[in-house]
Amino acid sequence: MSYLALARQWRPKKFSEVVGQIHIVKTLQNALSQQKIHHAYLFTGMHGTGKTTCARIFAKCLNCETGVTPTPCETCSNCQEINEGRFPDLYEIDAASRTKVEDTRDLLDRIPYAPTKGRFKIYLIDEVHMLSTHSFNALLKTLEEPPQHVKFLLATTDPQKLPATVLSRCLQFHLSKMSAEEITTQLTHILSSEKIKFEPEAITLVAEASGGSMRDALTLLDQCIAHGNNTVTIADTQALLGLSNQAEILSLLKAIHAKNATEALTITHRLATQGVHFARALSQLLTLLHHIAVARLIGKKEIFALPPDETHRYYQIALQAQKELSIAPTMQMGFEMMVLRMMAGNPENAKPPVKTENNLKEPPKKPVIMHWNNVINDLNLSGATLALAMQCVQQSFEENVLQLLLQPKCKALLNVRHQERIQEAMTALCGCPVRVTITITENTAETPMQREQRAKKIEVAQTKVAITNDATVQRMLKTFDASIVEESIETQK
Repeated sequence: MSYLALARQWRPKKFSEVVGQIHIVKTLQNALSQQKIHHAYLFTGMHGTGKTTCARIFAKCLNCETGVTPTPCETCSNCQEINEGRFPDLYEIDAASRTKVEDTRDLLDRIPYAPTKGRFKIYLIDEVHMLSTHSFNALLKTLEEPPQHVKFLLATTDPQKLPATVLSRCLQFHLSKMSAEEITTQLTHILSSEKIKFEPEAITLVAEASGGSMRDALTLLDQCIAHGNNTVTIADTQALLGLSNQAEILSLLKAIHAKNATEALTITHRLATQGVHFARALSQLLTLLHHIAVARLIGKKEIFALPPDETHRYYQIALQAQKELSIAPTMQMGFEMMVLRMMAGNPENAKPPVKTENNLKEPPKKPVIMHWNNVINDLNLSGATLALAMQCVQQSFEENVLQLLLQPKCKALLNVRHQERIQEAMTALCGCPVRVTITITENTAETPMQREQRAKKIEVAQTKVAITNDATVQRMLKTFDASIVEESIETQK
C-alpha cells in the first residue's frame, strides 16, 4: 500500500479543519451563508499557510450537490471528486508553468461554455504572479465581468508583483503565518491520531523550525518519524534539525559571561562535532537572551542572572553576527568570532581613562575666527550646495555658531540637506562642531557670487587694456584694418 505524506493526508477538507486562519474562514462562511458570492478571490500569504486549501474548500462549497453551503456534505459525487482532484469543472492551473499569453487565451476560450457537471466552473490559478504582462492584460476584461457560472480563485505568495488592475478586481484575503502554539496543537493531534509516540518538547522544536508554515511543519514531522523509527524524540529531532541542546547554549552563555574563552570554544567545537547548524544555534542564543530580558522585566525567575546591560549588548552583537554569518569563511568561524567579540567588549573590563593634569587643563577647541567669503573655496562644496553657499552672506560667527543671511529671491536654493552639508564642511574645516543657521532676509551685503562676478569684471577690464596696448596687436590692427571684438575677450582660467 502506498504511503501518503502527512501534508497530503491531513490537508483540511472543510473550513472547520483549517488551522489558524479564523478571519478568512469566517468571512468566506458568511459569504456562502448569505449567498453573496464574488466572482474573483485572491488568496495571499507565505507558502504552507493554506491558500490552495481554502480555495479548494471554497470550490467544494460552491459545487456541493446539497446547494451553496459553508458546510459541504463530503458524501456527494461532486465533493468526493473535488477531494480526489478529478472534478471536471475545477480547473487548477499552475501559472508558473503556463506563463504565456497563448495559454491564457486558450483558457479564456473555454470560459463561455456552461459547467459540465457542477453549479459553477471554477478556475483556481496558483502562483498567479508568475503570469506574463500580456497574460494579465488578456485576463483583465474576463476577470472584471465573467459569466455568471464562472468564479476565479487566485493564489500567490507575492502579491506585490500583481498589477493594480488585477488587485482591484478581486476580494483579497491574506493568510497569516501560524503561531508555534497552533502548529504544536495540530501536530500533537495528528500524532495522537496516528498512534505515534512522541515527546512534547520535540513537537515544539518542529513547530518553531517550521517558520509559521503548516506544510513545512508536517514535512519536518514526516522526517522525524522516519528518523526515529515511528517515534519522535528530542534527541532525534535536534540531530535532524541541526539544533543544539538548550543546556549547551546556556553553558556557552555562562562561559562568555565568565570570560572563559577555553570553555566557550570547547562548547563551539562540540556543537560542530554534533553537526549543529550554527545559524540555528545563533537563533537559539538570541531566543535565550530574549527570554532572560523578558523574564527580568515581568518579574519571573530568570534562567541565568545576566546583568541587563550585558543582555542587551550580547543581543546586539548576536544580531549583527546573523548578517555576517553567511559571508564568513565558515559558519563556525563566524560563530566563534561572535563569541570572542562578546567576551572582548565587556564594559566591566574596560578601564576608565586616566585623568592627568595635562588633559584636565586642555581647553576645548574653538573655531578660528574667519570670514565666510575667505573660507568658502576651502569647503569643497559642489552642485546645489555650492550654489546656496555662494548666495549667502555672513552675519556673525560666535560661540561655534555661524549665522548666514540669504536674499528672499534665492530662497528656492535653501534645502535642509544642503544646509547640513555646509555645516559638516565647516565642522571639518574648523576641527570642532560648528552650527550653521541660514536666515532669509533682505540685505545689502556683497555675496561671494557677487564678489566673484565683480572680481571677474575687473580682471576682464584689465585684460582688455593689456590686449589693446599690446604692440603686436596694434600692428595687426593697422595691417589688416581690423578691430577688437571686446565681448570675445576672456581671461585665462
